[in-house]
Amino acid sequence: MDALILDIAKDVKQVKDLVVGRYMIDYNEVEGLTFDGFPDVRFYPKANKTGEQLPMDESDEVGAQGKLIYTKDGIMKYLKENSSAY
Repeated sequence: MDALILDIAKDVKQVKDLVVGRYMIDYNEVEGLTFDGFPDVRFYPKANKTGEQLPMDESDEVGAQGKLIYTKDGIMKYLKENSSAY
C-alpha cells in the first residue's frame, strides 16, 4: 500500500490544493476517527474535514480474507470524479 500511495502522490504533486498523505494510526490518535479495517483510504475534501471512505471501484480487488485491495486506477478515478482540485 505504501508504494501505491507514493506512486499516486508523485503523479499529483503538481496539482495545487491536492495533498496525498499517509496517516500512521500507531503514532497518532484523533478523537472520533475510527477504522473498520485496513487498508483504509479516505478522501478529505477542502470543504469537508470529516472525511469520506473511498468506495470500491470495479478496478479494485478483494483479496485474502475479503480485504479490499485498492488500485491506482480506482483511486485516480475517484479523485477525478470527486476532487475539485484535480
